[in-house]
Amino acid sequence: MITNERRIDTRTLAGGLKFELQTRYWFGLINPLQIVEVSNFSINGAAIVTPIKLKMGQRLYINILSEFHSIKRIPAEVVRYNNKREDYHYGIRFNINKLPDIASKNALHVLDNIQHALNQSLS
Repeated sequence: MITNERRIDTRTLAGGLKFELQTRYWFGLINPLQIVEVSNFSINGAAIVTPIKLKMGQRLYINILSEFHSIKRIPAEVVRYNNKREDYHYGIRFNINKLPDIASKNALHVLDNIQHALNQSLS
């Protein structure tokens, strides 16, 4: 199943980024961290590849680790799904608005810095 996703932000190739994903379920249950491959990244979300099967709308926590930045437990959700190959390809959207005001401003600042660093490494 592929759904259309409207993007207003530009995506950047995500070489050097490491994503750790935790799935969230009802009653606050959280699974262990899983390392996933990131194909591209933006301030609002990312495209990931993983052998883990996720559902549309599934809530996640994402840890983003790069050479100079680290941000932990960003709430996110699955907004796009494609399993044309043996691995699953997902589009995830960060739900920064689920964080308190100060934390969301800081998270946006770090995400912007990560995207800027990725753009600099490509040029």
